[in-house]
Amino acid sequence: GVRFIQTQITFNVERFASFMARVRDLGIDRQVPILAGVAPLRSIRAARYMRDHVPGIEVPDAVVRRMEQAGSRGARSEEEGIRICVEVIERIRDIPGIAGFHLMPVHWEAAVAEIAHRARLTPARAAVALAAGPADSVARRADHAALAGAPGALRGDPREQRA
Repeated sequence: GVRFIQTQITFNVERFASFMARVRDLGIDRQVPILAGVAPLRSIRAARYMRDHVPGIEVPDAVVRRMEQAGSRGARSEEEGIRICVEVIERIRDIPGIAGFHLMPVHWEAAVAEIAHRARLTPARAAVALAAGPADSVARRADHAALAGAPGALRGDPREQRA
């Protein structure tokens, strides 16, 4: 019974693209919707902490440098963190096999609306999927699982979401 897969937070899009190529080779993306995990960095301290202490998360040096240049904390740092997150979403959209995104704003839930707006994300229709009964198709599972889908996420066919 897996109904969906959500990945760890992604900052290294090139590495994620390689991972997704292997997933597609195995046909997993045709069996279950895959949600790419993304998160905004609020500060350089958060970037360094994730890089150094969170297993499975790779924060590239270029991302750390951008956060360093934005300052230690405050509006400039938060703006840069949101900008990086939106850029990651835009780049992941080009990777085949992604059904949507899982936004993970660690201790910063207020950033979700801004990220969703800038990245043109729309909520999945969980209520429609639940009303439809058991999830017999990948399309229904994608609607039920995705917190925020790529363009096409609301039309039902997961292949339409591979923008």
